[in-house]
This record gives sequence, C-alpha cells and structure tokens, in this order.
Amino acid sequence: MVTVTPADVQNAALVTQLRKFGVIATGSNRLSDADLLLIDQAQKALYLRQSIENRKLLIARDVLLYGKTTFASADFPKYEVDYRRNPACNFSPLIKWGQSGAKVLDDMQAMIDLSIEHGGSSPNMILTSSKVFNAMKQDAAFVAKFVAPYAGISVPLAPTFDHKDKAQFRGVVDNIEIWTYDVQHNMDGAAGRFIPEDFFGMINDANGWIAHCAIQNLEAFGQALEFFLTQDQKKNPSSIEMLAESSPLAIPNNKNGLVGGRGFV
Repeated sequence: MVTVTPADVQNAALVTQLRKFGVIATGSNRLSDADLLLIDQAQKALYLRQSIENRKLLIARDVLLYGKTTFASADFPKYEVDYRRNPACNFSPLIKWGQSGAKVLDDMQAMIDLSIEHGGSSPNMILTSSKVFNAMKQDAAFVAKFVAPYAGISVPLAPTFDHKDKAQFRGVVDNIEIWTYDVQHNMDGAAGRFIPEDFFGMINDANGWIAHCAIQNLEAFGQALEFFLTQDQKKNPSSIEMLAESSPLAIPNNKNGLVGGRGFV
C-alpha cells in the first residue's frame, strides 16, 4: 500500500515526457495540484504492479530451485507451499569443487542419474553462478573429457568474461546447455542474489505456470485476479491511499525438474 499526495512526484523523467506530449501544462507556471495528483497516481499504480511482477519472479525462482516457496504480506501470516520434491534431488558434493579431491564428473553423473530416476528424463540445462562455473571448467578431469578432445575443432565452452547484469550462455557439454546468472535483487532494503553463489542445478524441466488464487478483498469478491488495485480517499490527513493485491502461485510442470543445491564452492 502507498499514499498518493500532490507534492510527491517520484519520476522527473516521466513529468518531462508528459509535458512533451501535451498531457500536462507547459510554460513557467508550476503544475497544478490536480496534475501532480494524477501523475503520482499513475506512477504509484505502476510501481505497485511492478512490485508484484518482481515478487512473481522470486516465487518462480524458489519453486524451480527448491521445489517450494514462502508467502508473506503485511496483512496475512507467512505460510509455505511445498511441492514435496524428492529429497534425493537435493544434491551437494562431498568435496566442494575447486578443492583438492573434488570429483566434478562423478558428482555430475550422480545428478544425471538422479534426474532420470526421479524426474523422468536426462537434464538439458545447467543453471549456476559464475563462481561455480569457473571452478567446474578448471577441473582437470572435466577439461580432459569435454574440452581437450575438441581442441582445434570446436569450442564447447564460450570464452567470455563474467557479466553480473545478465544471464550468460556458457556453452554446451553432452547436449546440456550451461547458463550462469549473477544478477542481484533488493528486497526490504537487503540485497540478495537470484541464484546463490554456491548453487548448481541440472534441469530436466523448467516449465510451469503462474496461477492466480482468489483475492480476499471484499470488493474483489473472491475473484482469481492477476492484479487488483483499489484506492481510498482520506480526509485527515488529506490523501489517497492506493492498495494493490495479488495472490500468485507458481506451479511446476515437474516437481523433480531440477537436481542440485548449494555448497558446490
């Protein structure tokens, strides 16, 4: 929920564009309170909607990586939705990659076997961080099996720098695409990563759906809406309160669609 006030205009660039297209008055006079109020309503409606869209991404991330997610809001207690991924799919190596004695190939083969046994098919994608990827590609046994035989013929792993602002395709080994993702997000003032730095997962099914559950607000009357926006005009203090509600739920196509976990580096 946010409060709309005439004096609170968050985005000067938006004001400039509105002036350019003649939506609001131009010239030396200040914007009227009505103009400011309209602008702030539009800005905060977009802000609330984008906040919900961002939360959907985190929910889908949780379901893909861990097979479960936690919901919480200012109005309702915290609760967990657990799709009961087979515990065997939660895999961590006995020795962290990059350390003496690490068995990268054995760990990956074990994960492939678990994917077939519990997920129904071999993995077709690897999702990890740049730190884990770099430890993997420097492993002597991995290089001997997947890199050295192709010397002078092809480049199975793309020679790239680590970019922390986007997803990176790193190459293909055994028909399995390798992707790294190091982008961070901010929630409640605390920075975090979409993919933990020590995470490595082999995916056989990344498909799923975003369902929308019934909105509890009386005005929504239990409808399963993607986004429900209401506003309430206050007299003391004089303001407009804008409320956005949504009840999304990420549903995996295959609850055992990923084998992996944390602790790889």
